[in-house]
Amino acid sequence: MQNYAMFSGSGGWVLKPEGYRTIDTRDTQDDSKMLGTSNAQKDASRRFTLDLSVQILAAQQLPSARHPYIKCELHVETPQERQGEKIENGGRSKDGEHKRRTKVSKTLDFAGESLNFHAIKDVAPALSFIRFKVMDDVLGPDELLVWGCVRLDRLRDGIRFLHLQDAHGSETDAVLLLSTQIIFGKS
Repeated sequence: MQNYAMFSGSGGWVLKPEGYRTIDTRDTQDDSKMLGTSNAQKDASRRFTLDLSVQILAAQQLPSARHPYIKCELHVETPQERQGEKIENGGRSKDGEHKRRTKVSKTLDFAGESLNFHAIKDVAPALSFIRFKVMDDVLGPDELLVWGCVRLDRLRDGIRFLHLQDAHGSETDAVLLLSTQIIFGKS
């Protein structure tokens, strides 16, 4: 899902953010005069404190669902990733700290329910994602109906449609109507 968001609309490749690219030092006389440029991942790109509010207004063309709800996950680098430290479970986490969900709805109208992420520190927009999963609240494990994922640097304020893919990543006619407010402050 994040891979889709990273490369969507890019023709299959994306230039690494500045600071993550290798610097060719063969043409420089003195490597120490590189104007303080650091190749360390922790210093590679500008980071911000994020305040994000997403209102779920409605859904259209969802696959048959009796009790839909939306799980929203914000994926950002952890401090361990920035420092190059070993990450437990290979980076997989069942209980991430940036997860929200709507109430179960009996219709496709989510009445502007807000999902808020406040004061998330050290966010690199080009390397961070917000994922929406539309789930069906059923007996046993809930069923993934459709999903959508957006890179934060491509997310804009205002009302918009988010086109959704099925569980296998194929395009569908399903969309979410969202109202977003995103604020990047000083980190």
